[in-house]
Amino acid sequence: MAEKRMTVVAQSSRQNKKEIGFEKFVRMYAPHIGIYNAWRDSRLMEDFTSEADQIAYLRSYGIKDVVKNNGEVHNSVCGITHYCKDVHDLPLPTYVKALRDCSETGEFVSLTYRHGRCVNVNGVDATPLIALQMANDIAGRNGVGVTRTREGAMYEAPGMELLTTGLRFLYEMSFDRTAADLFRTYSSHVAQQLALGQYA
Repeated sequence: MAEKRMTVVAQSSRQNKKEIGFEKFVRMYAPHIGIYNAWRDSRLMEDFTSEADQIAYLRSYGIKDVVKNNGEVHNSVCGITHYCKDVHDLPLPTYVKALRDCSETGEFVSLTYRHGRCVNVNGVDATPLIALQMANDIAGRNGVGVTRTREGAMYEAPGMELLTTGLRFLYEMSFDRTAADLFRTYSSHVAQQLALGQYA
Protein backbone atom coordinates (compact mmCIF):
# COMPACT_ATOMS: atom_id res chain seq x y z
CA MET A 1 0.00 0.00 0.00
CA ALA A 2 2.83 2.37 0.85
CA GLU A 3 4.51 1.70 -2.51
CA LYS A 4 1.28 2.60 -4.32
CA ARG A 5 1.00 5.77 -2.22
CA MET A 6 -2.47 4.90 -1.02
CA THR A 7 -3.95 7.53 1.24
CA VAL A 8 -7.29 5.90 2.04
CA VAL A 9 -8.17 2.30 2.80
CA ALA A 10 -11.86 1.51 2.30
CA GLN A 11 -13.11 -1.45 4.28
CA SER A 12 -16.27 -3.51 4.15
CA SER A 13 -19.60 -2.20 5.37
CA ARG A 14 -19.65 -4.34 8.50
CA GLN A 15 -17.68 -4.07 11.69
CA ASN A 16 -16.18 -7.37 12.77
CA LYS A 17 -12.91 -8.74 14.14
CA LYS A 18 -11.20 -8.94 10.76
CA GLU A 19 -11.92 -5.30 9.93
CA ILE A 20 -10.83 -4.13 13.37
CA GLY A 21 -7.63 -6.17 13.14
CA PHE A 22 -6.88 -4.80 9.68
CA GLU A 23 -7.39 -1.25 10.91
CA LYS A 24 -4.98 -1.81 13.81
CA PHE A 25 -2.41 -3.22 11.39
CA VAL A 26 -2.61 -0.17 9.11
CA ARG A 27 -2.46 2.30 11.99
CA MET A 28 0.61 0.57 13.42
CA TYR A 29 2.69 0.05 10.27
CA ALA A 30 1.40 2.82 7.99
CA PRO A 31 0.03 5.60 10.19
CA HIS A 32 0.14 8.06 7.27
CA ILE A 33 -2.59 6.08 5.48
CA GLY A 34 -6.12 7.21 6.21
CA ILE A 35 -8.78 4.58 6.91
CA TYR A 36 -12.37 4.84 5.71
CA ASN A 37 -14.96 2.72 7.48
CA ALA A 38 -18.48 2.61 6.10
CA TRP A 39 -20.06 2.06 9.51
CA ARG A 40 -18.61 5.39 10.70
CA ASP A 41 -19.96 7.32 7.70
CA SER A 42 -23.15 8.92 9.05
CA ARG A 43 -24.18 10.17 5.59
CA LEU A 44 -23.84 6.68 4.13
CA MET A 45 -25.86 5.19 6.98
CA GLU A 46 -28.62 7.72 6.29
CA ASP A 47 -28.73 6.82 2.59
CA PHE A 48 -28.66 3.06 3.16
CA THR A 49 -30.73 2.32 6.22
CA SER A 50 -31.71 -1.18 5.07
CA GLU A 51 -30.66 -4.00 2.77
CA ALA A 52 -33.46 -2.95 0.40
CA ASP A 53 -31.77 0.45 -0.03
CA GLN A 54 -28.49 -1.23 -0.90
CA ILE A 55 -30.17 -3.48 -3.47
CA ALA A 56 -32.02 -0.56 -5.04
CA TYR A 57 -28.73 1.33 -5.40
CA LEU A 58 -27.07 -1.62 -7.15
CA ARG A 59 -30.00 -2.00 -9.53
CA SER A 60 -29.92 1.69 -10.42
CA TYR A 61 -26.47 1.08 -11.92
CA GLY A 62 -27.46 -2.15 -13.65
CA ILE A 63 -25.67 -4.38 -11.14
CA LYS A 64 -27.46 -7.64 -10.51
CA ASP A 65 -27.89 -8.34 -6.84
CA VAL A 66 -27.90 -11.82 -5.36
CA VAL A 67 -29.86 -12.45 -2.20
CA LYS A 68 -29.25 -15.87 -0.72
CA ASN A 69 -32.07 -17.36 1.28
CA ASN A 70 -29.85 -20.00 2.84
CA GLY A 71 -27.73 -17.59 4.86
CA GLU A 72 -24.69 -15.42 4.57
CA VAL A 73 -21.81 -16.87 2.53
CA HIS A 74 -18.12 -16.01 2.41
CA ASN A 75 -16.17 -17.63 -0.42
CA SER A 76 -12.45 -17.72 -1.20
CA VAL A 77 -9.79 -20.18 -2.34
CA CYS A 78 -9.31 -21.08 1.33
CA GLY A 79 -12.90 -22.30 1.61
CA ILE A 80 -16.54 -21.37 2.02
CA THR A 81 -18.37 -20.25 5.14
CA HIS A 82 -22.15 -20.51 5.45
CA TYR A 83 -24.12 -18.80 8.23
CA CYS A 84 -27.75 -19.61 8.97
CA LYS A 85 -30.02 -18.81 11.89
CA ASP A 86 -31.07 -22.44 12.03
CA VAL A 87 -28.59 -25.27 11.54
CA HIS A 88 -31.30 -27.21 9.68
CA ASP A 89 -31.32 -24.52 6.97
CA LEU A 90 -27.67 -25.06 6.03
CA PRO A 91 -27.20 -25.90 2.32
CA LEU A 92 -25.33 -28.90 0.98
CA PRO A 93 -21.54 -28.44 0.85
CA THR A 94 -20.17 -26.92 -2.35
CA TYR A 95 -16.49 -27.91 -2.28
CA VAL A 96 -16.82 -31.19 -0.41
CA LYS A 97 -18.62 -34.29 -1.65
CA ALA A 98 -21.01 -36.08 0.67
CA LEU A 99 -19.40 -39.25 2.04
CA ARG A 100 -22.08 -41.39 0.41
CA ASP A 101 -20.98 -40.07 -2.99
CA CYS A 102 -17.26 -40.64 -2.42
CA SER A 103 -15.32 -43.62 -3.70
CA GLU A 104 -15.01 -46.54 -1.30
CA THR A 105 -11.35 -46.85 -2.28
CA GLY A 106 -9.00 -44.46 -0.51
CA GLU A 107 -6.94 -42.07 -2.62
CA PHE A 108 -3.18 -41.81 -2.05
CA VAL A 109 -1.71 -38.32 -1.95
CA SER A 110 1.93 -37.28 -1.70
CA LEU A 111 2.79 -33.90 -0.15
CA THR A 112 6.27 -32.38 0.02
CA TYR A 113 6.94 -29.55 2.46
CA ARG A 114 9.80 -27.07 2.57
CA HIS A 115 10.10 -24.47 5.34
CA GLY A 116 6.60 -25.33 6.48
CA ARG A 117 4.99 -24.83 3.06
CA CYS A 118 3.72 -27.45 0.64
CA VAL A 119 5.83 -27.19 -2.52
CA ASN A 120 4.86 -30.40 -4.32
CA VAL A 121 1.59 -32.33 -4.65
CA ASN A 122 1.65 -35.83 -6.13
CA GLY A 123 4.97 -35.16 -7.83
CA VAL A 124 3.94 -31.79 -9.27
CA ASP A 125 5.83 -28.69 -8.13
CA ALA A 126 3.37 -26.10 -6.89
CA THR A 127 3.24 -22.54 -5.62
CA PRO A 128 1.28 -22.03 -2.37
CA LEU A 129 -1.82 -21.06 -4.37
CA ILE A 130 -1.60 -24.02 -6.76
CA ALA A 131 -0.93 -26.40 -3.86
CA LEU A 132 -4.06 -25.14 -2.10
CA GLN A 133 -6.17 -25.46 -5.25
CA MET A 134 -4.94 -29.01 -5.88
CA ALA A 135 -5.53 -29.91 -2.23
CA ASN A 136 -9.06 -28.52 -2.48
CA ASP A 137 -9.81 -30.85 -5.40
CA ILE A 138 -8.25 -33.93 -3.79
CA ALA A 139 -9.74 -33.51 -0.33
CA GLY A 140 -13.10 -32.27 -1.62
CA ARG A 141 -13.77 -35.31 -3.79
CA ASN A 142 -12.94 -37.53 -0.81
CA GLY A 143 -15.37 -35.88 1.59
CA VAL A 144 -12.72 -34.18 3.73
CA GLY A 145 -12.93 -30.71 5.22
CA VAL A 146 -16.46 -29.88 6.44
CA THR A 147 -17.25 -28.59 9.93
CA ARG A 148 -20.71 -27.70 11.23
CA THR A 149 -21.53 -25.86 14.45
CA ARG A 150 -24.62 -25.74 16.64
CA GLU A 151 -24.80 -21.98 16.06
CA GLY A 152 -25.78 -22.51 12.42
CA ALA A 153 -22.42 -22.21 10.67
CA MET A 154 -20.76 -24.55 8.20
CA TYR A 155 -17.12 -24.26 7.17
CA GLU A 156 -15.75 -25.91 4.04
CA ALA A 157 -11.96 -25.91 3.83
CA PRO A 158 -10.87 -29.21 2.25
CA GLY A 159 -7.51 -27.97 1.01
CA MET A 160 -6.59 -26.32 4.29
CA GLU A 161 -7.58 -29.50 6.15
CA LEU A 162 -5.43 -31.71 3.93
CA LEU A 163 -2.35 -29.47 3.98
CA THR A 164 -2.47 -28.86 7.74
CA THR A 165 -2.95 -32.57 8.42
CA GLY A 166 0.13 -33.38 6.36
CA LEU A 167 2.14 -30.72 8.17
CA ARG A 168 0.91 -32.00 11.53
CA PHE A 169 2.23 -35.48 10.67
CA LEU A 170 5.67 -33.96 10.03
CA TYR A 171 5.60 -32.16 13.37
CA GLU A 172 4.67 -35.36 15.18
CA MET A 173 7.62 -37.17 13.59
CA SER A 174 10.12 -34.31 14.10
CA PHE A 175 9.33 -33.00 17.59
CA ASP A 176 9.58 -34.64 20.95
CA ARG A 177 6.96 -33.76 23.55
CA THR A 178 8.85 -30.76 24.97
CA ALA A 179 9.58 -29.28 21.54
CA ALA A 180 5.97 -29.85 20.47
CA ASP A 181 4.66 -28.02 23.55
CA LEU A 182 6.98 -25.06 22.91
CA PHE A 183 6.07 -24.95 19.24
CA ARG A 184 2.35 -25.03 20.06
CA THR A 185 2.73 -22.20 22.59
CA TYR A 186 4.74 -19.91 20.33
CA SER A 187 2.59 -20.67 17.27
CA SER A 188 -0.55 -19.75 19.18
CA HIS A 189 1.06 -16.52 20.38
CA VAL A 190 2.22 -15.51 16.89
CA ALA A 191 -1.18 -16.35 15.37
CA GLN A 192 -2.98 -14.20 17.93
CA GLN A 193 -0.61 -11.29 17.35
CA LEU A 194 -1.03 -11.56 13.58
CA ALA A 195 -4.80 -11.46 14.01
CA LEU A 196 -4.39 -8.26 16.02
CA GLY A 197 -2.06 -6.73 13.44
CA GLN A 198 0.94 -6.78 15.76
CA TYR A 199 3.38 -8.53 13.41
CA ALA A 200 4.34 -7.52 9.87
